Amino acid sequence: MDYISVYLSATFMILVTILFRKYAMGKVPYIVFDILWIMTVVRFFIPIKFESGLSAFNLYYALKDMIIYKMDLDIFWLKQMGATLSPYIDMIKYILFFVWLVGFIIISMFFYIDYKRGIQIIKNAENCEYDVQIKQWLKRKNLCRKIEIKTSYDINIPVSYGTLKQGILLPPEFIWQKKESEQILLHEYIHIKYFHEFCNIILIALVCINWFHPCIWLLYKYVHRDMEIFCDRQVLSLLGEKEKKSYAFNLIYSAQQEKSSSIVYSNFARSCVKERIEAIMNFKKMSVFAGIVSIMIPASIVTAFATTDVVISQKEMEQITVVQEKEESVITTGVMQNSIYMEGNIKDIKPYIDEIKENSAYKLKDYKYIVYEKLPPQEIIYSVEENGFRYEGVLVCDFVKCDYKKEKYTGYYSGVLYQSLQKK
Repeated sequence: MDYISVYLSATFMILVTILFRKYAMGKVPYIVFDILWIMTVVRFFIPIKFESGLSAFNLYYALKDMIIYKMDLDIFWLKQMGATLSPYIDMIKYILFFVWLVGFIIISMFFYIDYKRGIQIIKNAENCEYDVQIKQWLKRKNLCRKIEIKTSYDINIPVSYGTLKQGILLPPEFIWQKKESEQILLHEYIHIKYFHEFCNIILIALVCINWFHPCIWLLYKYVHRDMEIFCDRQVLSLLGEKEKKSYAFNLIYSAQQEKSSSIVYSNFARSCVKERIEAIMNFKKMSVFAGIVSIMIPASIVTAFATTDVVISQKEMEQITVVQEKEESVITTGVMQNSIYMEGNIKDIKPYIDEIKENSAYKLKDYKYIVYEKLPPQEIIYSVEENGFRYEGVLVCDFVKCDYKKEKYTGYYSGVLYQSLQKK
């Protein structure tokens, strides 16, 4: 399992979803963004590689030459720097872990304090005089989830709360049987119906663990926005498009009244009001075509950015061995053949010469070694003769590309062939 590649794919999913959301909001069904956020969060919590030939990460190998070689970066210098720091790796790991732990504790305490405050508000709530009427009204709309209806003097607009024991808190000045009151109650009920507070707990856990990652904070922000938009649109699905204008005015008024919020509960005016009003005014029931688009767009983005490349890395190669039995190749875990010896001529390596160092050495890149039904070696000890001089060196496999249908494995090697001291 390569957690780093999975982590990067989830990060790219966040960035791509935010960009797509910015330029496609109002042009594609809003449920597209909900699906993308769900897939992104799932990607973080399931660190398993899903390989795909359509993964955008395969582009890395196409850009490798331009990034590393054409920009004239000295890979060997980087390796030398890594070797210099290697004695301090353990100390660096301990320091980084300590910094992460301090950040984890601080962020967790912030959420815990807010949680305790919200729980105290719920505990101090009193029985609501509209309890029976509201539950009967919800039942008439086929909304039969068992919930509590209470009154709290610590809030000024209705809020929903709870994951297992769910309910709605109403302010003391709440007036039942008004159109605006029914709209707000439906909005809060949708939060309860789809367990948005449980989703909030998952997001908080993700933020606490990955507090150092700016994209996680963006994920937390935009998921909350889209949960509110989701509830708005679900309410309009129940009430009808004719209620769009009155619902938008209700949202504006509630946003002006809101004075407090908590991670424990959701309220009607919690997130970006301007964006929500635009979504409300653009609301229309989903067509069959829109439903197809809602499936195809997330599937395409997930395939491109949530999957990983099909290239075998050097680390993965070290965990594979090829055992020959009766002219058949059997792949098992272990240590593969370390190296082979090869002799060639200058014509063989000429296409792969990246640099000639004062006629005393040839620097090679992307030298191809193709084998069938087995993996190529980790290293090739290569020898070539030119003008009476012998050039020898070790070519190290950078990566392997696989054609599973043909059982063809192409290893790409780089290294330096040094000239012998004496001329033959």
